Amino acid sequence: MADSSRKNRDFTEALKRYEQMIKNNTSEFFDLDVFEQIIEHYLELLRFRDALNVCQTALEQYPYSTELMMHQVRILTSVGEYGNALQVAEKAEQINPLDFDILFAKGSLLSAMHRKEEALEYFHKALPFAEDESEVYYCLGFTHHSFGELEPAIEYYKRAIRHNIEHEDAVYELVACLKEAGNLRDELPFFERVVDKDPYSAQGWFNLGVAFEYLDEFEKSAQAYEYATLIDDQFSSAFFNMGNAFMNMKEYRQALNAYIKTLDTEDPTAEVYCHIGAAAEHLKDYKVAIRNYRRALKIDPNYDEALYGIGLCLFKENLYSEAIHYLKKATDVYPQYALYWSTLGEAEKAMGNTTSALEAFEKAELYEHDNHKMWINWADIYHQNGETEEAIRILESGADAFPKKAELHYRIVAYNLIIGDLKQAEHFLRAGLKLNYDLHKDLLNFFTTEEQKDIIRNVIRAIDDEKK
Repeated sequence: MADSSRKNRDFTEALKRYEQMIKNNTSEFFDLDVFEQIIEHYLELLRFRDALNVCQTALEQYPYSTELMMHQVRILTSVGEYGNALQVAEKAEQINPLDFDILFAKGSLLSAMHRKEEALEYFHKALPFAEDESEVYYCLGFTHHSFGELEPAIEYYKRAIRHNIEHEDAVYELVACLKEAGNLRDELPFFERVVDKDPYSAQGWFNLGVAFEYLDEFEKSAQAYEYATLIDDQFSSAFFNMGNAFMNMKEYRQALNAYIKTLDTEDPTAEVYCHIGAAAEHLKDYKVAIRNYRRALKIDPNYDEALYGIGLCLFKENLYSEAIHYLKKATDVYPQYALYWSTLGEAEKAMGNTTSALEAFEKAELYEHDNHKMWINWADIYHQNGETEEAIRILESGADAFPKKAELHYRIVAYNLIIGDLKQAEHFLRAGLKLNYDLHKDLLNFFTTEEQKDIIRNVIRAIDDEKK
């Protein structure tokens, strides 16, 4: 404890000395490791330019330090200055042409610049000097994958996993690549052989769970993750993924329990709290859901999923004004996500804010929302304002986007009957009946008079007679 305290004190003094030197435009000598500590300090604060300035100052004192050059490459890459990063990497390579870190960093940089052949060349150059070959194989696979070359990508991902079964990035990329190639199911034996050979391999069961998850076989996936946690009760990723599998199975109580166990095995994250909130929300325990969404926001105040989650819970509790506050915040953080806009539109509509609701639904359409009910809610606002023809136009656009959603067709039928266009009503009624015959009962409930209902019944009767 005393050593740690002294080191912290020494670093604080060194940082003050460095910043005073920069401020006064003077020159002082620092040990190389002190420069590196100052670089890491600025990077933790996301002060990339300051970190780059430290690199430059340090290189004036240590002009042949490839370690400093690699820091410089890493930072320049982070800020998107690939050309400058490559120049520094090439200078470092001239000084030490057989250094793994330099060769690997240059390969990664060339891959980011989409210079495939050169990237592959440098990864292969780095391979003989690698302590962990799995990372090099992973990057070879990722580079091939980025260019749509699935066969070599699959082979390199497999090599990465064979060298390091715990390389989870390689597992996820391999499964995604196999699914893209259409042969994930055929490759299940690759994952099954591991647990057949070693039934007590927690990582093997986890990897098999990932494969089943990508095949949408969530029950088998949950079982595999559960085996992983029984072998290793501190396997946080397995608990978390098991929660996801249960969510997909709509087993929300079990999902909630799995997510809570994730918190017992790793430091809390906004993501885990958000998933706990989502599970509680599905269980209609909105207080618990909101509490966990708020915990997520304490960790990351701009976590859009948590902002949306609170807004959605408040909306479901009919607290529309409060819901709008959080939903607007979610759209501020992630304005391209249509779901946020459509839910905001529903909340504004519930508050009677017609103009704001229409603006939100228009934003949702702009970002290609995948919820067909948004179109119904949007059209309903125009219908309530006496603009039924505009409502029909919106619903027809929705029907084009979701041609298999009978609800849209039936609502178009209703609005056409209201404006007296029987021909169009019959056209969309026929389409709706083909998609979902039983749903026409909801259409009958839409009308209040028997006269209107009789029109629907007569058309349906005529269509049924045609089939005989």
